[in-house]
Amino acid sequence: MFQFITDWKQRREGGKQYQSILDRILTEGSLTEVRKSELEEIMKKFGLQKKDVIEQEVIVVSKYFTKICEDRRVTEEETKMINAFANYFEVQPESFGFDQSKFNTYTWLSMTEKGKLPVLKNTIDLPLENGETLHCVSVAILRKYRKVTRRINYGGLTASIRIMKGLSYRTGSLNIGRETENVLTPEDVGAFFITNERVGFHGKQRRFSIPFTKINSFEVSPEGLYIFKNGKETPYILTMDDYELPAVIVSQKVNEIQ
Repeated sequence: MFQFITDWKQRREGGKQYQSILDRILTEGSLTEVRKSELEEIMKKFGLQKKDVIEQEVIVVSKYFTKICEDRRVTEEETKMINAFANYFEVQPESFGFDQSKFNTYTWLSMTEKGKLPVLKNTIDLPLENGETLHCVSVAILRKYRKVTRRINYGGLTASIRIMKGLSYRTGSLNIGRETENVLTPEDVGAFFITNERVGFHGKQRRFSIPFTKINSFEVSPEGLYIFKNGKETPYILTMDDYELPAVIVSQKVNEIQ
């Protein structure tokens, strides 16, 4: 019994010291050979096993991943470091909430701001021309404003007088009016894409393509992404999960032309 208590106290103290080193690693944002040696020494000194520290390791990897994603930018160095963390501590991506889609977007945003656009494989058979490079693709809903007329019943004071069973007489006024309003409705679901030459939408029923030289303006609003084409009165309106990457890429491409 005494030996069990002693071992438990020893592991607890070892866990505290191990956590202290993990906290330093998180603060420093790097996993040096010195820190690795310190962790290994604590494991040996206090007789710790992997099962004794795995929870602490998962937490520190998760915190580091959250930290590098806070600004929605992930640099090449940060990518190398999160891989080093995960590999050294033998932590699987699903254990610390890794989101591949967001990670890719944040990595591409970091690249784009440094003047290097992402180059993607055409895995969904978009209609690209020879020599076109795919920079961005996203699931999107193409929307359009439509006029919708609704009937409105309005009246002044009215009264209903029962004459006999099944028959009544209404007094007063009852006016029926109509009101028309523009409603944003979906037209099609497909892929919005950006290449080195144009932007486009490829859906089941609707498709369009606009060279950068024909884009008048490119705006993001609460309703979605508005693309105004020269000579076209109404814009193309697209709803997507994230607009920052497309906006940054198009802005850069349009500025290159001007």
